[in-house]
Amino acid sequence: MIRNLVVVVFLSVWLPTKAQALVPDRFVTTLGITYASQYLTDGFRVGPAAPVMELSLKLDIPKTGLSLMYWNALRISRPTDEYDEHDFLLMYNHDFFTGTSYAFNFHTFYDYWLFPNSQPLRDGFGDEISSIKMHGGKVNAGVSMTNLLPLGGSFLIPAYNLYYWIYWAQDRSDLYQGGARHELSLTYTHSLPSFASWVQAAYAGGFASVSYNDGAFGIRPSWTHSVGSAYAGIHAFNSDFVVSANKQWTYQRTLRTPNEFWATVTFMKEF
Repeated sequence: MIRNLVVVVFLSVWLPTKAQALVPDRFVTTLGITYASQYLTDGFRVGPAAPVMELSLKLDIPKTGLSLMYWNALRISRPTDEYDEHDFLLMYNHDFFTGTSYAFNFHTFYDYWLFPNSQPLRDGFGDEISSIKMHGGKVNAGVSMTNLLPLGGSFLIPAYNLYYWIYWAQDRSDLYQGGARHELSLTYTHSLPSFASWVQAAYAGGFASVSYNDGAFGIRPSWTHSVGSAYAGIHAFNSDFVVSANKQWTYQRTLRTPNEFWATVTFMKEF
């Protein structure tokens, strides 16, 4: 889910196809490992433009639509470990009107995140005034229309997502509370011929989004940025191998993130 774009892209494809079909009668655990050339989230570049390793562990609870997930982003260059991040998520999703053209998936999550190595807050004289680590909470709610737009044997999936921050660094909610990001997106995934007997499925697709920030983190309310992604993957040995190329175009100077390109390689295995 949910931070790096490859997670967003993969879940945007995976939720309306695999995870939403029939809720299994057993617990399903999914392990994910991603290499990303840099880390962007919600339009912001987190830390310097340097590679990160991301680990996720997701547990689906049978017949409830609920999932628990742990996710992290760890800097490969350890001198920048103050930007290491740990996230703990409670997720829910459900399909409505399955089998019809107006079928849609509702999904939501609560995310508690923590930067355990963040530097203490200091005043103008360099004296420490707070040792509280950077941490915060974010909630999401979204809808994706999974069967509305058939295209080339698959579906073009439009979606709307709302992200709202509850509090942020050093509990300074007076500075950072009260903002949200609104995201409109399109996702398309197409099956490809399997090139080997051991490949159960091959696929490729794209993702595009545009975001409106209504004041989160002091951003002037406006359309702030767009993201485009191309990805390809295979499903083999009960695992997925996915590569992606991603580009962000920034429109709002107060976002303080220039146009960026990054690439990812992801391995995911279900148990």
